[in-house]
Amino acid sequence: MIDLLAKHGVTPPVDSRVEHELLAPLEVMERARRARPQDISIELLAEAGGMYDLAAKLLSIAGEPEFATFTPHLRLFAKPALYTSSLQSKAGDPRDDAGRKLTELYVGALAVHFAHDVVLDHPQASQGDNPDVMFTTEDISGVRTRWAIAIKSIASRSGQTIFENILKASKQINAETCSAERGIVFIAARGSIDHASLWATPFPTVDSAIQALRSELRGLAELAERDRTEADWHQAFTGKTSPLFLLSGQAVVQVATEAGPVPTVLKMVLEHNPLERSDANALQVALNLNHFMQTIVKGIPGAPGQLPS
Repeated sequence: MIDLLAKHGVTPPVDSRVEHELLAPLEVMERARRARPQDISIELLAEAGGMYDLAAKLLSIAGEPEFATFTPHLRLFAKPALYTSSLQSKAGDPRDDAGRKLTELYVGALAVHFAHDVVLDHPQASQGDNPDVMFTTEDISGVRTRWAIAIKSIASRSGQTIFENILKASKQINAETCSAERGIVFIAARGSIDHASLWATPFPTVDSAIQALRSELRGLAELAERDRTEADWHQAFTGKTSPLFLLSGQAVVQVATEAGPVPTVLKMVLEHNPLERSDANALQVALNLNHFMQTIVKGIPGAPGQLPS
């Protein structure tokens, strides 16, 4: 990952938060080698797991043509701000505009695996009125669709705030400047997830931990629905905007084993459909995003006879 950044002329500032995140996986291995697991905090685990995951996502597509358009986002790793974070696995700082832009990089990296012509909105030149990620899909009958993903990062558990972000995202999708035919609202919920609660008690199985994270995201969606009329949702899901919206979250949990609790980083994309209106194409986009979020974990690109992983 460090070599990939260097190849694109990006050097994280010395002693910056981003530099610490890049080195976190090595720090975990070093502390484990010294048999000092008590020194491996949840914060360090979140940084190590999150950086390993982000590196895998980017390295698996580094040779793809679209990667050239990702370069402006890579330069955000050189931001000197102490609160800039590149990761999805922990709550970010509300002041971290660069971190929110790096969420676009993460989603774009997932889209490359199932779509064509992936383009990210420029992180500096953007006026904030365009969707963040655009790409083209092709179904089995050869029909192509240009999609827009409007991403909103939240740091609140207020249902009204979540709903207002959905409205803003839908407005971006339906803007005259948006050339997409369809669009999906994407809520990045890392700042709203109760990370401390998910970490506090070891889960008996991985499946129970996954269910807890799913319930956390579903709970945020239900907060957005509270005291909301059907007319409110029709206002949100108008024009090109899909009637389902996505929530994404990651968390570090402990899973009980015979040898003791084992830290594990969970991640998922969850779809929510308040109006219960069918949208098979948008659902497929959601399933693809979640699938590649789970399966791209080694940073190995696809090749003839070899799936990316």
